[in-house]
Amino acid sequence: GHRRKNPRPIYETNDSIPTTVISTFDLISQGSTLQYCKVLPYKTNMYIDTHCHLNFPQYDADQAMVIGNAKKAGVKQFINPGVDLFSSLQAVNLACKHAGVIFAAVGIHPYEAQHDPDVSQLDKIIRDGLHQSQPQSHSTVSRVTYHVSRSIVAMGECGLDYHQYVGEEALGKKDKQKRLFADQLELALKYDLPVIFHCRDGFDDFFEVIDSV
Repeated sequence: GHRRKNPRPIYETNDSIPTTVISTFDLISQGSTLQYCKVLPYKTNMYIDTHCHLNFPQYDADQAMVIGNAKKAGVKQFINPGVDLFSSLQAVNLACKHAGVIFAAVGIHPYEAQHDPDVSQLDKIIRDGLHQSQPQSHSTVSRVTYHVSRSIVAMGECGLDYHQYVGEEALGKKDKQKRLFADQLELALKYDLPVIFHCRDGFDDFFEVIDSV
């Protein structure tokens, strides 16, 4: 399949250090980059898997081998999104254990909306993993600005997934997903984090929520 020989930087940090972030999809297809995050300086022939769930139980037996094999194939760093509060905390812990190699995204998958998750707990996970910056003056600011620690680099995965509701209105269940999505977008804005989106069979509402925040 197609493999990019010299992937170009697609994001620059506040320090103007170019960063190349690609998805596994880019290694086998001519498709565009699926997600991006501000992570590490650009290095030639270094790939970053922007979406993997190395903390899932399916990897308990061979997690180290999977990471090692990926490194041998040129994937040197990984972004590990959470799908609920527990897995988000796991993602942060895994990122701390593999500092500089694995990075965490924290978020709640839309399927979890039916369980009415407490988004304030997600806020706490983020807050505990970030370093608060000192304001330039004592003037009132519109929102709190934080410096992202090396372990948490994004919010996600979050969004809408109406696949299980195809053919039915399910307005109440969809509203729960939309509220959960909007709450997480507000957190992303609060902490100045990029977002890893998940959307299936709900794009009209997806963009409506984004426009409303």
